Amino acid sequence: MFYIALHEGDFEESILDGVNSGRDTDSIGVMIGAILGALNGPSIVPTEYITDIEHVNQYPLREIGQRFAITAEQIIRQDICHEEQWIEQMSRQLGEEVDE
Repeated sequence: MFYIALHEGDFEESILDGVNSGRDTDSIGVMIGAILGALNGPSIVPTEYITDIEHVNQYPLREIGQRFAITAEQIIRQDICHEEQWIEQMSRQLGEEVDE
């Protein structure tokens, strides 16, 4: 959080300063990117960075990210559905106990 605050949320400056801090730099860089991404959405990452990473690593980050997001949404929807069903069941049971 220090580097994010120091650079007022600037993506590139925060990450560069974090990875050059001399400590567990890969983890610091990842956390800075994750926090800024969560706060600002994926558009904060410059497109050329993603393109370069995909090319160098021969790894389709955008495609995998989309599949992950779709899967996460499905899981969250299922969890919400199960929670609603549980609440209904508990409400019915509590209602029956009150009536007795």
